Amino acid sequence: MKVFLSLFLLIGTTALQAQADTTYSPPIPRMELSDLAGYYINLDWSPAQWDSLQGSLVELAFYVDEIGEPYLNYARGFESPAIFDRLVEATGRLTYFEPAKRGDSPEGGEYLFWITFPRFGEGQFQWERIYGNLPAKMNTDSLRKSFYRSRNAVFVDMNIYYSNYTGNAGTYLSGGFGLDVTIGGRWSDRIGAGVILGLEGNDRHRSFPDDPFPERDEWSSGLFAGGMLDYLLLLRDKSYLSVRPEVAYGLLNAANRIDPDDEEGWVQYRGLHTGVVIHYSFRLGKYVPNLPFSNDYTSARFNAFGLETGFRYRYYGDKAGTGGYWFIGLGWRFGRDDFRRNGTR
Repeated sequence: MKVFLSLFLLIGTTALQAQADTTYSPPIPRMELSDLAGYYINLDWSPAQWDSLQGSLVELAFYVDEIGEPYLNYARGFESPAIFDRLVEATGRLTYFEPAKRGDSPEGGEYLFWITFPRFGEGQFQWERIYGNLPAKMNTDSLRKSFYRSRNAVFVDMNIYYSNYTGNAGTYLSGGFGLDVTIGGRWSDRIGAGVILGLEGNDRHRSFPDDPFPERDEWSSGLFAGGMLDYLLLLRDKSYLSVRPEVAYGLLNAANRIDPDDEEGWVQYRGLHTGVVIHYSFRLGKYVPNLPFSNDYTSARFNAFGLETGFRYRYYGDKAGTGGYWFIGLGWRFGRDDFRRNGTR
């Protein structure tokens, strides 16, 4: 009896396992469904093809083979054979699917997918497609087919410059190098403002009069921080030319500490920093678009090579430290331009 019972359980278990092994699971895409829909929506459709697709519900029927490669069997929801050919071509570049499985064995299977193509307003088609594959880059010609550059909205300028003091301070300080960083933006086509921070280092011809340890062979360092106005003189296809008056708080370490842990030997002047700077930037490469804020307005980022020259004057309340310098430098700009749709202000 026990032998028959064991055989019965063995046959039943084997039958259940055989039944489980025939379980079928259909093929599925490895990407999110929204990404799959966006892939087909953002193909390089011609204006005529898009006119026939927008607002339509399109059904796609894929055959997915046992290794997961998808093939487009048929598509419904449009009339043009050229659209079907475009869909077939694009499907050949798709990421492979998870293949269908019967038990643990992969096999071919069919997958159905529906896409509703959005309907855009008049003139928006091209711009939405340009922005459909961020961060795709575009040139100015592509951008200006529908938009014009309204202003240089935001900029960050970093410059290294050589300076040479004149006047009374020039009898103590010789040439040196500095670094300034300007962060600004414009609220109109030409007028803007921002903040500026600068660090400097200059060799010395001789010690300052109030240095308690004269004839030290050292250099003097400086710092200034404040604000600036920025008036755009010229805005061309790739060129930005502006003039900047500066007002800031400045300090000059005329002589360094003998011992870093105390004040001995330290001479520092503090006071008003002013300046007038001419800045020129030349945009390099292509724009990198941002998502549009509306149908009539958008923006794009860019990089630019920069040149600066000008004159800065410091009044420290001490005749020895008061003076100015001419400077010339080069640098880099990170910027953002704003664009408006043609025909709008």
